[in-house]
Amino acid sequence: LFLGRLTARHVSAPSAALMASARAVACAGLLFAVSAVFTAFLAFSVAMLVRYTPVYRPVTCTQRPNVAQEPEIGEIVNITGASKKNCWNPNTYELRVAEVKPGAVYLKTGEGLTQIGITELRPEDLSPHENTMSQTTMRISLPVADAFGLLGKTVQVVTDESVHMEAEMVFLGKTMTSSEVKRKICGLEIEASMGPAKVGYTACVDAAEYDGDLARAVAALTIPDLDDKTPPVAVAHMSPDRYNQLTRRKNLAFGVMIAVSAILGMASFASAVAMLRRGRQGKEVAARDVTAKPSESANV
Repeated sequence: LFLGRLTARHVSAPSAALMASARAVACAGLLFAVSAVFTAFLAFSVAMLVRYTPVYRPVTCTQRPNVAQEPEIGEIVNITGASKKNCWNPNTYELRVAEVKPGAVYLKTGEGLTQIGITELRPEDLSPHENTMSQTTMRISLPVADAFGLLGKTVQVVTDESVHMEAEMVFLGKTMTSSEVKRKICGLEIEASMGPAKVGYTACVDAAEYDGDLARAVAALTIPDLDDKTPPVAVAHMSPDRYNQLTRRKNLAFGVMIAVSAILGMASFASAVAMLRRGRQGKEVAARDVTAKPSESANV
């Protein structure tokens, strides 16, 4: 009976050590896999941070020649024109552009500004790293007597437009939205005629630079000559305050993700190494027990 118990003890001790070693190695493998997942998420977060840095790159729009249709003549003369621009979006995300409300069209004279119509901006989605055609339609309505009084003359027209620009950055299903309203004051020259009017290029200024004062913005506006053939290039900047605010939001969001992924990844890796060492130690203990068994049996 004594010899049987001694033999059972020598058989079960190495087996228990081997089982503990196997469990430790299995846990180590699982922790290595968890560490790999967190490392991959860390790399992905860094890649997204780089992708969205800087948080906004200015959109550039090159104007195409403005055109006007045949006037509709009655008691009121209606003139419709179109301004088209090729807009390049250098960002890695889509931008949505739409008007806040129809803009105002003014006739500029020595006596000031007289409203004579409206503008309508066609909503557009500016795809990343692509050119998109943007179009603004101008609708002018004048009493027939006033319209005929302008025939053959070159007049200056001013528009007051408010544009809403929205961007969406998507990360793992979470959307970070940014939007801003830009008010721009633009001017162009028109030569009225019985047929389609001759229309010059358009130049604009940011109303925010003049505290939203229309008169000051118009005074600072340099309207291109009717015969100027150089297409203007407009650059749509984000306001510094909005840019800094969005940059902080982006850096905070990705910074937290990167820090958490790095900490959890390193902790998982360190735990995996510790478990792997424990498993190797268990195998060594089991091997020593198996080696010691014959000698102990012989002594008994």
